[in-house]
Amino acid sequence: PGLDAIAQPVGEDGAKRRVGSGPEAVPAVDHPVALLDVAQRRARREERHRRLPVTITPRRPLIELRGIEKYYGSFHALKGIDLTVPRGSIFGLLGPNGAGKTTTIRVLLGLIKPTSGRATVLGFDVVKQANEVKRRIGYMSQRFSLYGDLTVRENLWMFSQLYGMPTKVAENRIDALLKALKLEHKKNSKVRTLSTGLRQKANMIRGFMTDPALIFLDEPTLGLDV
Repeated sequence: PGLDAIAQPVGEDGAKRRVGSGPEAVPAVDHPVALLDVAQRRARREERHRRLPVTITPRRPLIELRGIEKYYGSFHALKGIDLTVPRGSIFGLLGPNGAGKTTTIRVLLGLIKPTSGRATVLGFDVVKQANEVKRRIGYMSQRFSLYGDLTVRENLWMFSQLYGMPTKVAENRIDALLKALKLEHKKNSKVRTLSTGLRQKANMIRGFMTDPALIFLDEPTLGLDV
């Protein structure tokens, strides 16, 4: 079914709609798209999608870490990291499994708090101003994060609406990114039917959907089709 049908969890007969078919079908009320409040989304999208000011100057780096430590119980995951990434840079974290690359990214995203030290992204403190950071960045997780029972386009559309993107802006952005990554021919395919490489492409598009000021890519080339 289309997104409009999914967003209406109860049919005219009072019965719950179901999404999918066979044993994989789920009540629409439990479907991720059904969680969107369409009326509120439309009313707020213009205000929420205004381009946010990025408080960086040529003297202020995009990313700055000073003495970052992270403990998980007795395990010392990050040991006094000092790092500066200037604006206009493409910066890579290289290291073996367990070196702390993903943990460092999660600190910078404001998803976990460092045990000690200070980190800023786009001039915002990742602990005290985590929401300001999250509103301005994009993130492609190393874990696949799209819904298998939705098509590629439906996944991207849902994500755009969670960020309150105006309809026309979202449609144009989706079309442009699908074309740029040569995924137009799969836009109406359910994600679960795609190869690992094509799923990774769709996942990457999701990270770029909001035209972020800064994007974090965690293992972006893993299984990626060229």
